[in-house]
Amino acid sequence: IFAKNDHDLYFIQGYIMAFDRLWQMEFQTHAASGRLSEIIGLRAKGYDQFQRRIGMVYGAKNTLEVLKQDQEYYPNLLAFTEGINAYINSLDDNKYPLEYKILNYEPEKWTPLKTCILLKSMAWMLTGRSTDLAYTRIVNDFGMETLEDLFPIFPKEYDPIIPRGTPYNFDPVKLQAPKKLYQSNFNISEYLPQPPEAIGSNNWAINGNKSSSGNPILSNDPHLALNLPSIWYMMHLNTPDMNVMGVTIPGAPGIILGFNDNISWGATNGYDDVMDWYDITFKDNTQSEYKYNNKWEPTKKIIETIKIKGKETFYDTVTYTHHGPIVWNYSNQTPALGKSQTKHSVPQTSKGRALRWLAHDPSNEMRALYMVNRSNNYTEFVDALKTYTCPGQNFVYADIYGNIAIWHSGNQPAKWEKQGMLIMDGSNPIYDWQATIPHEQKPHILNPEHGYVSSANQHITDENYPYFLSSFFWLSYRGTQINNKLDMLKTANVSDMIELQFDNTNLKAKNILPILLNIINPEKINDYGIEWFLIMKKWNYQNS
Repeated sequence: IFAKNDHDLYFIQGYIMAFDRLWQMEFQTHAASGRLSEIIGLRAKGYDQFQRRIGMVYGAKNTLEVLKQDQEYYPNLLAFTEGINAYINSLDDNKYPLEYKILNYEPEKWTPLKTCILLKSMAWMLTGRSTDLAYTRIVNDFGMETLEDLFPIFPKEYDPIIPRGTPYNFDPVKLQAPKKLYQSNFNISEYLPQPPEAIGSNNWAINGNKSSSGNPILSNDPHLALNLPSIWYMMHLNTPDMNVMGVTIPGAPGIILGFNDNISWGATNGYDDVMDWYDITFKDNTQSEYKYNNKWEPTKKIIETIKIKGKETFYDTVTYTHHGPIVWNYSNQTPALGKSQTKHSVPQTSKGRALRWLAHDPSNEMRALYMVNRSNNYTEFVDALKTYTCPGQNFVYADIYGNIAIWHSGNQPAKWEKQGMLIMDGSNPIYDWQATIPHEQKPHILNPEHGYVSSANQHITDENYPYFLSSFFWLSYRGTQINNKLDMLKTANVSDMIELQFDNTNLKAKNILPILLNIINPEKINDYGIEWFLIMKKWNYQNS
């Protein structure tokens, strides 16, 4: 898309996206905002209720209010919205995409809120992996020592993104920590739907000393869930002030991952723990007040209206504390307006569990990406990321001046050791998020001596980083394999990078299987067992 100004560029971007991906854009936002029941009926009610109760739209509305104050960027979002609606308005019902005809509904007007909801949906996919409930159950049944043995925060073998021994020369924010961790006795039987386990991502950049051209090469594989249509949409956007190419998400303006004339960037999921759960004690079963800091504080109630195709509208009252919404406590549900006030079958209770999620907070990720698209150098790139909030990402960077870097971005809370690893006490202020990690104190590295930077969802730092980022990271087998290969490179080209992206080596098996095979005595197993024993002995540890 070539345009003479930003308004025309984003208008046409919206129009073209809708031309190619309208149903995907709308169905994704209906799903994220808990509106699938309007399209497919009663079977989606439970899903919709959960989406409402985790505060997806609540967070999107908070973000939209920030965007409305951004006089430089917000007009671009409005132009993008106008472009989508221009395409929708051009359609006769016989020209609707096939999915609308199959499901028998019509596209509705696009709004800036829908774009915000879409980004919150991505935040859930990338930050919704919460271990708090499971870890609390393990501690209650077997003790903290067992939990730390099974799921160590820093495993014996790990290769952090920021190399071991990197100094952190800053004064960390002072935080108050409890002398003893709170142990939840409330019901912990709830099941939290988790993002797919078989997703991950990797990225790296090598400097000119390792490439055949003498220039840096940046690679990124943001392998999210396998979708049809694809999550990503490739575009090239050009104005007199900007020339940028890469991928974005249908429904989001600009470019999310890509390159311009001066810099390139990519991202992997940071796996920061930005979703915490708090036990809440209400004064009574009306849930009008909750205990906090030895006082009774008022709650806020939001009535969620869930329209159901072919059925009566369902109303769900969600209670909010300063931590966030009460997710599972289905009390105080409201009968359909105008109906008799019958007692609801779900028992009311004076206990609850609130969700504190960074994506609820007012934020402006769209401005961050807008500024990254226009960045000319490392300093501008780092400054652009200041307004990037959630989901936390490891942004890899390379530029035409020969620089390479990784910057761990997002407005993560500054946490004391193990904060949020277990369910926390919602009545005690010491368990609140007390501060945000200052931007300049976020883990990052520029032009390391070994000539490359890389990440693959593993630990960001070693034990010396002063803030607690998470108790969950993928073990760094993928990261170690990438680093092993990058260590050996001397005159690499793009083909070498592609070969590394397709590397199927199972380093975990390579570490563990020889030990297991040595335990087996071949003389004590039958012919069928010997056949498999020999197959495993000969395996080259390639997952292909």
